[in-house]
Amino acid sequence: MTKRMILFLSSIAMALVGPGGMTPAAAQPAPAGVRVGRVQFSGAGCPSGAGTAVLVDGGQALRVTLMGLRVRGGAGLPLSAGNQSCTASIELLPPPGLRYVVNNINAQGNVALADRVRARIRIRANFPGGEGMSREATVGGPARRSFALAGAVRPIVSRCGTRLPLILTVTVAIDTTRNPSGAAEVRGAGRNGDLEVRLPLQWQRC
Repeated sequence: MTKRMILFLSSIAMALVGPGGMTPAAAQPAPAGVRVGRVQFSGAGCPSGAGTAVLVDGGQALRVTLMGLRVRGGAGLPLSAGNQSCTASIELLPPPGLRYVVNNINAQGNVALADRVRARIRIRANFPGGEGMSREATVGGPARRSFALAGAVRPIVSRCGTRLPLILTVTVAIDTTRNPSGAAEVRGAGRNGDLEVRLPLQWQRC
């Protein structure tokens, strides 16, 4: 058998088995009857203490909106003002025999930063007691522009037969160490600073 043929067969095997040597469960269409259960928002970064979590694209994605996410730092404000987080706890309830996979995060926002001021925005998703996955962006001033968190991440998988919530945490950290008097603001791209986080979902049989 030639070397070229060996490489060809190896590539086919990897495609069928998947990374890590584990055969993935077959993806399923969005199931009928899937619904969002209890949703809770908490943290100083949720000034209105409210938000929404809804299924979109026929159940192929979850859209989580954090209302009025707006973090300001510097310009005489206490350090704690520029370090805020908002956590959403979301029960996503599929029919028996199905689970879901989250392997992508998408969100957009805006920053206004003085010279030598930095802002770090991080979004993390996990299930209680399990490993999580995250995306983050760091922006340095002077800047007045949008930012985006997007792209594939290490997948997390719900447990079959449980009601463990999906935990989504948005953290904003403003660093004014190099310019204590410099002003900074981070907010969501939506109206009134709302931050929309979109999580594509992949459905699998247990």
